[in-house]
Amino acid sequence: MLSLLLVVVVLGTNANAIQAQTQDDDFWRQNGTVPEPIECGSLPISTTPLNVGDTVTITSAELCDYYGILLEPSSEGGFDVGWMQQGHWVSFDMALSTAGLFNMTIRTASKTGEGAFDLVNQGTSEVYKVFSGVANTQGWQNWETMDAGLVALRKGSTTLRVNSLQSGWNLLSMNFTLVEAFVTYDYMVFAKNFDRGHVGVELAESSEGTLNLDYIFSGDELFFNLTLPQSGKYEIYARVSNPEDVGSFAITHRQTGQVFGIILTLPTTSSWEEWTTVLVGEAYFDAETHNMEIFVLQGGFNLEFLGLNFIDSATGDSEDNHYLVPAKDYTNTNGVEVDPNNGNIGSLDPGDWIEYTLNVVSSGIYILQFYIASPEGWGSFQVVNPQTQEVYGTFDSLPTTESWFSWVSVDIPNVSLSQGRVPIKLEITKGGFNFFVIAFELASDYAEEV
Repeated sequence: MLSLLLVVVVLGTNANAIQAQTQDDDFWRQNGTVPEPIECGSLPISTTPLNVGDTVTITSAELCDYYGILLEPSSEGGFDVGWMQQGHWVSFDMALSTAGLFNMTIRTASKTGEGAFDLVNQGTSEVYKVFSGVANTQGWQNWETMDAGLVALRKGSTTLRVNSLQSGWNLLSMNFTLVEAFVTYDYMVFAKNFDRGHVGVELAESSEGTLNLDYIFSGDELFFNLTLPQSGKYEIYARVSNPEDVGSFAITHRQTGQVFGIILTLPTTSSWEEWTTVLVGEAYFDAETHNMEIFVLQGGFNLEFLGLNFIDSATGDSEDNHYLVPAKDYTNTNGVEVDPNNGNIGSLDPGDWIEYTLNVVSSGIYILQFYIASPEGWGSFQVVNPQTQEVYGTFDSLPTTESWFSWVSVDIPNVSLSQGRVPIKLEITKGGFNFFVIAFELASDYAEEV
C-alpha cells in the first residue's frame, strides 16, 4: 500500500501561535509546545493520480491553522495535538491528485473516554463527518485507531478543520484510503446547492460521506443556478441511488422550460447505500448564469450531485428546441383540478378542457408528447389548435400504468408548428387518467424537409 506523507514546511510563528501562548498560565499546559503552522493551501498537488488502496496520511505536526491547542511529544514518535477542549480547532492541508471516496481512520487517545469532534471544509464550511464519541484508551498516550467511515473529497487543495465539540481527547494522525475514484467534473452542483424550500425534499447524509437529496417526489422542482465560464457543449451527469427501480427527471431552464437533459429510466441500485453515476445528456450552454431546475417526472430516488464536463467549444445553438410545459402551467381551463402536492391534473371528466401556450423558437416539424398515468388504462382526449380548429391528434385509448403517478408519454409525431406563441387545447372525451406534462421537440426544420 502506497503511503503519501504530507510534507511540513515551517514558516515561523504566526498570529495563531501568539493566541495560543496567552493560555499558557494554565498549569496543565506548561509542557505544551506552541505549533509553527505551515501556510494553508501551500502544499503542491501531485500530477500522479491515486490508485484504489493508496493512503494519504496527515500527522498532527502538519497543521496549517489552529485555535487553543498545543503540541506535545507522542509516545509513538513525533508530536500529537493535546489539550483538546470544547471550542478548540486545528486545520490541515489536503492536496489530492484524485477526487474520490476515501475511508478515513483517525488515531486518538483519551484517558477519560470523553471527546467529540467534527470534520469540515474550512473554506466552504461543508461538514464531512461528525464523531459523537472518542474511545477510552486508559491513558493520554495510549493510542487507538478509530474507523471514521467514508468521506467524499474533491481533487485539488482543501483545508480540513477538526472542531473539538467536547473536551478530553488528543489527536495523533488521520489516514485517508482511496476506495473509489470519482470522475473529475468541470462543474458540480451538490445537494446543498439546490433551492428546495418550496418542496418537501430533505438533506440527508449519504453512505459516501456527503449530503444527498432525500424524499424526492413526482412533480418536485429543484432549483439551482449554473454559472459556466465557457460557451460550448457539456455532458451532464447525475449521481443517484435508486433501489425502488423508479425515477425519471428532466433538467430544464426555469423560465423557458428548455430541456438540457432528460432521463426516463434510472438504473437500479441494490440499496439506498449504493450509488451510481448516469449520463443525463449533452447540451450546449452559453457562458453565463443559467436559472435551472430539475423537474421530477417520477420520484422515488435520491440525488447526490450533478456534474458537468466540457466537451468542445464548437459553435452551437443554445436553443435545442426541446421544451417542457408542466400541466399546472395552463392558460385557461374548464372543470379540472391541480394536485397541490405534485402539480398533476386529475379527476378528468368528459367535456373538460385545458389550454396551453407553446413558445416555439423556430418553425418546423415537431413531436408532441403528453405524459399521462392511468392504472386502469382508461381515458381518451384529442389535441387541437383552438384558434384554427386544426386537430393535431386523437387518443382513443391510453396505455395502462403501474400507478396514478407512473408517467408514460403518448405522442403525436409530425406536427407542423410556426415560430411564435402557439395555442393548443386538450379536449377530454373520457376520464380515468391523470395528466402531468407536455413535451415538444423539434424533429426537423422546414429547410431539411425541402
